[in-house]
Amino acid sequence: MKRIVLLFLSLLILSLSGTVMANEKQAVTIFYCVDDTILQAQNSKEDVEKGKVEFEKAFLDNFDKRFDINGVKRIHKIETSADLKYDRDQLYNIPANQVPVLVELKVTGLGTETDTYQNAFGAKSNITVPNVNIHYTEYLGERITGHRYMFQTFDGDFSYRPQSYALGRDLYVANKDDRTLVKNCVRGLIRDIGKFNPPNKYAYPDKYERYSHIYYGDYKYIVEHMQNKP
Repeated sequence: MKRIVLLFLSLLILSLSGTVMANEKQAVTIFYCVDDTILQAQNSKEDVEKGKVEFEKAFLDNFDKRFDINGVKRIHKIETSADLKYDRDQLYNIPANQVPVLVELKVTGLGTETDTYQNAFGAKSNITVPNVNIHYTEYLGERITGHRYMFQTFDGDFSYRPQSYALGRDLYVANKDDRTLVKNCVRGLIRDIGKFNPPNKYAYPDKYERYSHIYYGDYKYIVEHMQNKP
């Protein structure tokens, strides 16, 4: 009886360990490629070096739910290379227990939206709200094949905007200054990418599983299930 109990406890511990491992955060260094204008937008003096510190803090504050972050660094594209966009030696010049996460973030333009307010008497008023269009791409490196592949895990176009509000009979837009608008919208995107927001686990179990592995940087799963896009 004692052996059966011990065997049951051993299996239970292994089962629980597997559950923890599925959500274990991968040790990473985050590399990011952005235009100087995004860094200038981070502070009123448009200081790029100071902007780097503030921009990198946004990753540290929001991506720590996803990864065990050991560093955040800027990287530039290789303009002269026909087959590689980035220097792999730079991306993999990190401790062996880490993998690189590469983020490309670009403001692609501006747009507008219209908000409509209605008062207690049924009268309607409109206000035009600016939005910022952002393209976001994320790659995750690997430590299995020996080829230092970078797998594309996120890619999409996003639109962010400030809030509008009514004060008496007047309508206003919060923080629509050009610099503040871009800064807040870019940080809003980084904040949301850092949140765990998977598909419905019970309606789309396969998509949920894939999202979870990508979210936590499980490169072993990604090497096995995803096509490489260097």
